[in-house]
Amino acid sequence: MNRYKNKFYRSAIKKRIFIVGCPRSGTTLLQGMLAAHSDVYSLPETYFFSRALVSKNPFKNYMLWPAIKVRKHFENIVREAGGESLCNVYNIGIFQSDYYRPFVDFMDDITIENKKNIWVEKTPMHLYCVNEIQKRIPDACIIHMVRNGLDVVDSLVRATQDNPQQWARFGGWRRKFWKGFSVDDAIKKWNHDFNITKSRLAISKDILVKYEDLISDPFSSLLNLCQELDITYSDRMIHSDQSFGSIVREDELWKINNKSRVLTKKINSLYKDHSKKIYIESKLDSYDV
Repeated sequence: MNRYKNKFYRSAIKKRIFIVGCPRSGTTLLQGMLAAHSDVYSLPETYFFSRALVSKNPFKNYMLWPAIKVRKHFENIVREAGGESLCNVYNIGIFQSDYYRPFVDFMDDITIENKKNIWVEKTPMHLYCVNEIQKRIPDACIIHMVRNGLDVVDSLVRATQDNPQQWARFGGWRRKFWKGFSVDDAIKKWNHDFNITKSRLAISKDILVKYEDLISDPFSSLLNLCQELDITYSDRMIHSDQSFGSIVREDELWKINNKSRVLTKKINSLYKDHSKKIYIESKLDSYDV
């Protein structure tokens, strides 16, 4: 029997976890910590739901929109995870709405193949897809990672301006001559993403993790998170350097500090100009979660 089509085999999965949030909020750091757990499998950002939901028109997304691009993207995810032989295993239809189940099945199967029973998918942009994720995967655990807007704006501006084409490719900003976020762009993005998180937390059972708590007291923060997820805490999560090799692509240069696990407050280069800091603070929404 092909175990990849055995529904009972997939029942071994204990948790399906999604980490979302504004980019540069510590989502990769948290993913690496969870991935260090002996029961957890994770992989680089998949962008699956953000690729599948390419239109605001639900008629196109769920019924008639040809799935050629999504099929190719799905196969790339499978190959990157080392499962090229599995590309033809899953029952994939011609519409985008046919892809959600195979994606979950693949995540389940590759997790079990690696002798794990929990998987973690981290794509910050999936913040915009949490309603669809909840609809398609009712038992999904969604973790929102948040960070002070001042730090995020500084980090977003530096990361995108230093690596504009990589961000344009991975982040979906496909403007050929894009030079990265301006300060105002970054402010707008943080405000927008943070308010999505606040809205979700008010009406759902989603979990909140604050970057500042994770940095200042990683033990307590991870212990509380494990309790909320109903999984056993492991000290391996505190010492998670090696786990970043499996979740960060070689060309994601802006994540290099995550791999070295520098748990110290970074220097905010933007704010050497005090007037700029005052301006940014005046434009940011209140960080009240």
